[in-house]
Amino acid sequence: MAYPVIVPRESTEMESCRITRWYVKEGNRVKAGQLLCEVDTGKASFDIEAPADGLVLALFFTDDAEAPLLTPIAVIGEEGEEFEQFRQKPPPAGNKGRIAERIKRVDTDQSIKPEAPSAKGKSKTKITTSPRARTLAHRNNVPLSEVRGSGPQGAIIAEDVQKWIARHGIPKNGLNPEYGGTNG
Repeated sequence: MAYPVIVPRESTEMESCRITRWYVKEGNRVKAGQLLCEVDTGKASFDIEAPADGLVLALFFTDDAEAPLLTPIAVIGEEGEEFEQFRQKPPPAGNKGRIAERIKRVDTDQSIKPEAPSAKGKSKTKITTSPRARTLAHRNNVPLSEVRGSGPQGAIIAEDVQKWIARHGIPKNGLNPEYGGTNG
């Protein structure tokens, strides 16, 4: 019997994960509980274990690929077993229902909205970022106030920070003031 390998949903906010690396290849024999891959949800990284003894029949995602949660990422079974029923089918063209549903789930407190004016009379804007984008920006000294978000409701995602770095390069001269340092 073929067993799908599924990334569990750790919280209601999680929709997908990034497979950071596979420890196995298609055709490898594995034991139940053996580590198959490492995944990153943006909030945590953890390993996925084999659900049963057998051969790795298929890996449905590559290293560094984004995978929806509760979807098979691999299949373990015996040679010759059918496993295509576990492969995720792409959504029909023009189907925006899932995206709209995901956007509706975004907590309104996390959306970009103006805050009350500060003591100096300037208004501030709350910038929503994914944890991965925040980490990438912090490590590369990127001012998030200059990054245009392309995520749900304008949130900044890691790809937005990578695009900013590709266009502008990594800032030099000390720490970024957005992270409590000085830039100069």
